[in-house]
Amino acid sequence: MLKGSARRKNSSVEIGGGFFSRTSSQIRFTSSGWLEALCQTTSSGTVPTSINLNFYLKNINGVLQFADSPPGNFMATARNVTLTPAQ
Repeated sequence: MLKGSARRKNSSVEIGGGFFSRTSSQIRFTSSGWLEALCQTTSSGTVPTSINLNFYLKNINGVLQFADSPPGNFMATARNVTLTPAQ
């Protein structure tokens, strides 16, 4: 399961607090709901990894939330989903 929290920030959703973007590169969101990245290992190498956010998130009346029991299927109703760099 995903650990952490999701919260709204303006018109965006922030997920977690682990700052995986600090130790990852080539981060992208696919049109089918996958978050993909090259993630740094403890030995400073990198490995390609991915997680299906469509499985863990749901859309409840316009608000993205973690699914109580997967699959969440937020992609069935979400439109114009994008990934933007953290500020």
